[in-house]
Amino acid sequence: MPLAYSVWFGRSVVLQIDAGESKLPLRGKVVGESSYAIRFRLEGRWDVDVPKKLVLGVELGNQK
Repeated sequence: MPLAYSVWFGRSVVLQIDAGESKLPLRGKVVGESSYAIRFRLEGRWDVDVPKKLVLGVELGNQK
């Protein structure tokens, strides 16, 4: 099965995350993907797993 977020690997993006009654933007890079989560590097320092069910959208971020 192809990975839906693989086109974003290594690119600076903004993930729009479902945070209840609002959207939370997370800026960083997609560095991996599993069936259920995206491995996301925040501010070039911390890797976190974001459940795919919380991702509302992906936008291209500023390239630095």
